Amino acid sequence: MKTLAFIASLASLTLAFGCARSAAPAASGTPVVLFTTPSDGATAVTGAATLQVAFNQPVDCGTVTAASFIVVAGDVPVVGLVSCQGAVAEFAPTRALPLATTVTATLTTDILAASGEPLADLHSWTFATEAYPNVAPPLVSFTQPAAGATGVDPKVPVQIAFDEPVDCGTVDSATFVVMDGSKRVPGAVTCDGANATFTPAHPLLADTSFTATLTTGVADSAGDPMAADYTWSFTTVAPTGDAVPDVTLTVPSQFAVDVDVTTKVKIAFDQVMDCSTLDAADFTVADPRGPVTGRVACLGTTAIFTPDAPLASGEKYTATVTTAVKDQAGNPLAKTIEWTFTTLSTAVDIVGNGGNGGNA
Repeated sequence: MKTLAFIASLASLTLAFGCARSAAPAASGTPVVLFTTPSDGATAVTGAATLQVAFNQPVDCGTVTAASFIVVAGDVPVVGLVSCQGAVAEFAPTRALPLATTVTATLTTDILAASGEPLADLHSWTFATEAYPNVAPPLVSFTQPAAGATGVDPKVPVQIAFDEPVDCGTVDSATFVVMDGSKRVPGAVTCDGANATFTPAHPLLADTSFTATLTTGVADSAGDPMAADYTWSFTTVAPTGDAVPDVTLTVPSQFAVDVDVTTKVKIAFDQVMDCSTLDAADFTVADPRGPVTGRVACLGTTAIFTPDAPLASGEKYTATVTTAVKDQAGNPLAKTIEWTFTTLSTAVDIVGNGGNGGNA
């Protein structure tokens, strides 16, 4: 910070330089303000600032007092020590100026030049102190499901709310994770202001404990990260055991034609299935010559049959899912599911699961 003596010498140099350039006589008469510190309109001024003003000529320091050099922060008068030397006056607040506040300084016409001439008019200037530093990490306000909740619907998303807006660029699948034991649950993460949501790719398993975690990679809009990882657990509802699974979708659809020979055969149910019952013995695909060889994959409500080779062109196929297939509660299909489709005809048959159904 410039000292009062330095400001005084600077004011003298300014006055002398101005006189040398203009060949004007030494300043006299009405005192005029040359510059102030902080300057008019300054922003982000430290709360420890001292206010200084330089005149175009020495002033009567006996007239520069707390009554003629007034400082107000917002609408609250600031208490401080006023001092004067030559053509410079200074106001040193006894306490730091409040942050994030507009400060107004005023010099009254009670201030006189050394020659006895007063300021022609009140002279005021304003500046703004720096904003409050944001050093508080974001805190979790609530979660849905709540920590320790039981009987949670497997279809609901996992949500979390913070006490302030967060930087949504820091909330993603790497920082918002849901785990089923040691297995990571696949899903999509979205963020809006102070809220974030994890939507599982498939309904969660029933009667299972899940753990959700937000890491310290999550930061608020000011860049302050969470102080520690935030983790909570919940348990999904147990199966009721009285709902028979039903089919909601097949691919290809029933009686579909011109199906691509590389198509994977899919089936979807209205509830999470027991994937141990969905295998190549109970989910089959066949043409008139016999079964197609392939492998079955299952996840949540969906099962997929992937042929070992492309299907034959221009051939009719039948997909079958038997009543050995059960949902997670142990309920079997009410009846065997069958649907047919026909592949696209081509001039030259593709060598694969044609002929005798791939069992030649």
